[in-house]
This record gives sequence, C-alpha cells and structure tokens, in this order.
Amino acid sequence: MSDFTDKFSDMIFLGIIGLHQRLFSNEECVDLNEDIPALRRACANGAFLNCKFGLYQNGQHILPQTEWELFNIFEIPLAELIDQLPTEYSKEIKEETKLYFIEALVECIDTEKCRFAITDQGYFVMSNNIKIRKSVKNKNPLREYHSQKIIENMFEQDYVTKRLFLINEANVYIPCNKIDQTEEQKKFIDSYEDLVKLCYTKNSSNKNKIYLCKNCGMVLKQDESGNFKCITKECNKKIDEREEINISQALIMNDFVAKCIYQPGILENNIRNILDKLKKSSIVLDYDIYPGENQSTYDTWDFRVKLVNEKVYLIDAKDHENVNYIIHDRIPHMEEGSKLLYVVPNKKPKNYLKRINEHFIKRKENIICIRLNELEKVLRKDIDI
Repeated sequence: MSDFTDKFSDMIFLGIIGLHQRLFSNEECVDLNEDIPALRRACANGAFLNCKFGLYQNGQHILPQTEWELFNIFEIPLAELIDQLPTEYSKEIKEETKLYFIEALVECIDTEKCRFAITDQGYFVMSNNIKIRKSVKNKNPLREYHSQKIIENMFEQDYVTKRLFLINEANVYIPCNKIDQTEEQKKFIDSYEDLVKLCYTKNSSNKNKIYLCKNCGMVLKQDESGNFKCITKECNKKIDEREEINISQALIMNDFVAKCIYQPGILENNIRNILDKLKKSSIVLDYDIYPGENQSTYDTWDFRVKLVNEKVYLIDAKDHENVNYIIHDRIPHMEEGSKLLYVVPNKKPKNYLKRINEHFIKRKENIICIRLNELEKVLRKDIDI
C-alpha cells in the first residue's frame, strides 16, 4: 500500500473510531470540549496530506482538518470525497482499498442539539474491520489501533523473519547512524521500512546515552525525575542493575512490541537454545518455529518439534501471571498423535502448574504444562522410552 493510501485510510479509520468515542461519551449532543486523541490524529492526517500532496481546490483544502469537517464528510458517501482528489491518488485508493464503496457513516438527527447517529453502514464498517472493531472496545483506542497495524503488517508476509528480528536482544534499539547499524538491521530496515516505523520511535532524550535492563535487555524508560522503569514488575525490582550505552540518536522499540513480542520472545529464545542442543545430540530430528496454517506465516504454535523417533511435540511458550490465560487458551486442531507442551518460566510455582495440568487431565487432552528447565528431560525421556 502506498504511503498516501495508508495515511488516507488511517484518517478515515481513526475518524470512525474517534466518532464512535465522541458520540458514546455524550448521548445528548456532540461535546467538542472533550479531547478525543483518535479524532485529533485523524484531523492531523488530513492536514498533513493536504499540505504534503497539495490537495487544494479553489483555494480550499480537500481533506478534513477539523472534527466538523470530518462529520460532514461522514454524512456523505466516501466516493464523493475520493472523486475530488487528483486522479493519481483517487486511483490508488480505488485499487488498494474498498473505501470508495462506503456509504454515509453518520446521519444528523438533531441540528440544533448537534446530535448525530451512526448509520447501519457505519456499524457494518466497524464490525468488519478488525483494527476498528478492537480499537473501539479498548480503553485506549489510538494505542490499540497502532498495535493492530503492527500485527497486520507482520502477518502480510515474512512473519517468521520479522518476529525473529524483534525478539533478538540486539535489536531493542537501532542506531540512527547507518555506520553503527548491524548488517541484519540495515537489511531489515531496507526490507521492512513500514514495520520499523510502526515498531520503533526515535529517542526523545537529549542525553547521548541510553540504559539497558540487565534482567531482560530492554531499553529503560526514564522520567523527568531521573527514575527508571522497565516493562515487567520483575525487572523493576532489579532496576538499579542497568547497562549504560553511549549513543547520540537511536530508534527505540515501543511498548507494545516490547511487551507483546520481545518479552515473550525471551522464553522462546531459551526454548530454541534447548532444541538446538537436542538437535546436536540426535534427540530432536528437526523443528519449525512459528508454524501454522499458512506456510509458517500464521503463529499457531511457537514450535513444532519432530523427534528422531518420529514423535511430534507442539510447544507454546507462555508467561502469564493468571493461569486462566492458559486454561482457557484457544487450542487449534492438533495433528494426530502429537502432544502439546505449554512451557512456562522456571519461576512459576508448583501450584500454578498443578492447576493447569489438572484441568487438562480432567479433559483427557494430550496437553501438559512444564517449566523451561524440564523441557530437555521431557523430550529425552520420550526417546529413552
């Protein structure tokens, strides 16, 4: 998708998310005194596109730059807005999206009280677009929308390559100076520039240094008082243990990627190390990482392991405080004869594992939960038998 179409789509989708938030925050009328970040971003996108691409007609900007302009646009079919754009941009939108076919999203039901209602078409768009659907249900819609864009980008192509890069401790930050970048980082930026923009932000500190957590390797955040903070409670207990890196400018991995991809990836990397060791010892014949339904681009499991005796283990790394996240995990269809291992960090107490295993024993499923330090023993035992 072109940069123009991507920004245009964001303007529309964020406008819908913000509109929903605005209307449901005050059912009596539209209250413009309440700040809605999604609407503010949508208007900013419109202003940016007008300015960058010269979108003006008879001295007036074409795309909406204020909330009222957004509301007015949403009262008519989007085709009327898209047809006003220069041919090259309207053609891009028609070819790359389905926005041209969206009818009016809202209708004014009381002009005096500024009351609007979302149309059936508006609800249809919200329910059929996963980014919008998940965002309107979240306490922080703008952050959720950004997170969904990252997920969407990763699943478009080369999922395994992208995820392996993001769980690599060496990539929690990327130097802005190309001379200081690793060959892997240079290649990744060239191949997946859009994903890098979504996953990293330029460090805002004017200090020529950053600090890494000694526990997980992530870049620490520092507030105005000089206090440091990491992404987990465990790390924050050891916050005084940190590594200082002298660097003037760097791209820092954002919170969503750090918490939802990098942090779980620490456990996944430890599992990979064990599997590599067992492969050298002729216990593991081979394994696939992030295998799934669509040629290894859909992350159904973290690993599919084939032992030398042809037995298959499916491994999912889990690090949740609440056991219910594992007990109620949605388990796809397992291939016949395979066994699923939920591997959790060594710090998990016995009762944690007991509750999970008792649940699956009652259901007579071929699933067990083990600690990381038990994985090698479990796989070796299967070969010895």
